[in-house]
Amino acid sequence: MREQQGSPAAAGTNAARPDGPGGRRRPYGWLAAPVVAALVVARASGVHLAAAGTAVQATAVIGLLAGSAVLAVTPGVALLSVVARYRRPGQATALGLLYAGAGITAMAGFWAWFVSFPLGVGFDGAMLAASVVLIAVFGRRGDLSRFGLSLPLALALAVSVFYTATVFLQGGPTANPAGNVAMLVWPQPDNVLPLLFADKLAAHAPLGGPLWSNWLSSDRPPLQAGFVLLQWPQWYPSGREGGYQFLGTVLQSAWLPALWVAFRVRGVPAGRTCAAVLATAATGVMYVNTIYVWPKMLAGALALAALAVLVSRDPGDRWRGAGLLVAVLTALSLLAHGGTSFGLLAFAPFVIRRRREITAGAAAAGAAVMAVLYVPWMAYQRFVDPPGDRLLKWHLAGVTSVDSRGFLPTFVEQYRSLSVTQFFGNKGGNVLTLLVNPGLMRKPHLEWTSGFNGNARIAEFYFLLPGAGLLLLGMLALLLPTARSRLAGVRPLAAFTALATAAWVTLLWGGSVDPATNLVGPYASLILFIGVCALGVTVLPSWLTGVILAASAAWFAVEWLPGITFRPFWLYLPASSPVDWSMAIACGCALCVIIAIAIAAVAGRKAAAPETMPGDAGPVPGLWPVPE
Repeated sequence: MREQQGSPAAAGTNAARPDGPGGRRRPYGWLAAPVVAALVVARASGVHLAAAGTAVQATAVIGLLAGSAVLAVTPGVALLSVVARYRRPGQATALGLLYAGAGITAMAGFWAWFVSFPLGVGFDGAMLAASVVLIAVFGRRGDLSRFGLSLPLALALAVSVFYTATVFLQGGPTANPAGNVAMLVWPQPDNVLPLLFADKLAAHAPLGGPLWSNWLSSDRPPLQAGFVLLQWPQWYPSGREGGYQFLGTVLQSAWLPALWVAFRVRGVPAGRTCAAVLATAATGVMYVNTIYVWPKMLAGALALAALAVLVSRDPGDRWRGAGLLVAVLTALSLLAHGGTSFGLLAFAPFVIRRRREITAGAAAAGAAVMAVLYVPWMAYQRFVDPPGDRLLKWHLAGVTSVDSRGFLPTFVEQYRSLSVTQFFGNKGGNVLTLLVNPGLMRKPHLEWTSGFNGNARIAEFYFLLPGAGLLLLGMLALLLPTARSRLAGVRPLAAFTALATAAWVTLLWGGSVDPATNLVGPYASLILFIGVCALGVTVLPSWLTGVILAASAAWFAVEWLPGITFRPFWLYLPASSPVDWSMAIACGCALCVIIAIAIAAVAGRKAAAPETMPGDAGPVPGLWPVPE
């Protein structure tokens, strides 16, 4: 009798996958996709978006988004193909390999460009060619579908197109999309700092001194700049801002597959998973942080992918290399954004629970992998553009300016200067900020923040509980025994969210300097908090689920889609700009794909993830070696 996909016998085997009838089916699609993507990105980046016709503009934007996504993920597909040739990984491992391969390549590209321009360009071409060769040698047609990744990856791309089309729905994309988005949602161009860093490296300019204002290159980790440099040769000089914005959007949308997989490996059915992920996407805080491409969502996605391996029920995620994979994803998350460290502290209980399975060799290998990835960046911060610890002092010690003192002396001095009342006031303020911070509500913001709708947008963007919006009603599921039983599988995810939030509000300095807003928190816990609330909505009585999801989607449209109450504030556009039909077309195409994916998920087609498993079979599997 043939073993069912996702069963322990099928998923846990170390043997290579047997060839089907007629021999191995080569992945011709993935052999052609990277080459086509490189050509599409090169051609589309040369389009003058502001002056292009409707069809050309829509095609160029969709082409840049899709091509950037394919190029970014191709090294990860190559790594997954190699590993999957010799064993059958679980869904969490497959996604982790995909993200790890892409991230390691981006960091290697960063250091190649750091050495020299010719080496950087040569590395980009060599890695793309090597990835295609590895896929040709080891890959098999349908690998992503086999591991249950096709639907979530396609959904992430479709949501990226939808987000992009809506943000430029009035006025259309211009010659500087990243700058326009900055003016739309945030008063400072923090979203372009990775682009400025990449530009300095590509020009081999001096790396000391500020990138913009008083921000140093060493203040922000370099992973997103590495992804930018991998595609730098494909971009026309005049189209780099657009290429960067659209690449950044697909990188931030990596949170969708990560949340999808985290739910699936805990036994949540595909249809319910899809509904919860889409409901999470239809919230303002997810929307803004995906289109405003500071790499916080990327860091959260990498941490969430590591957590999925840690808590997976799938026996295919129990293998000897899982510990190294978690270490790689953890290091990459830190190299994307330092704020993720609060969330990574919450990994400790999951590791301690499996302490008897941690061998000295496994611990040493994990530490070595993290050192290889992160220590070079620490050396850059110390020797190339010091001091490099500004954000540590800012968030943990309340010192916002560049300070030559070491972190530990600064930390000790700052806490010694606090009275007991001030200390508990700061930490208590952090807890209250999870709900609302009246001081931040009273500060001046952009034009779109005025009135009732504007205050609601500020609350959703800044504060954790309002960020979930109407999805908070998913907590009603805790009052219903049947709903609680359906949510039993995601208890570890809820526990991680609670632990990460507790670590964040405790360790963050707080006070008026740095209260616990979403902007300075661990985005993995932010994604999970809203996602678990959305999942709670899906297990309520069906009529109530429909009402809440419809109301949440309608509220998102009213609050965040341009042209209703949310209007672009771009200096060279009128206050009320006409609808750009190219973006309306892109938006319609994205919605059609999203609906098709939702139907496929509900129908169970192409869903190769493990089925719901009855209860927890012992401790949470997925990180350290297990007996074979």
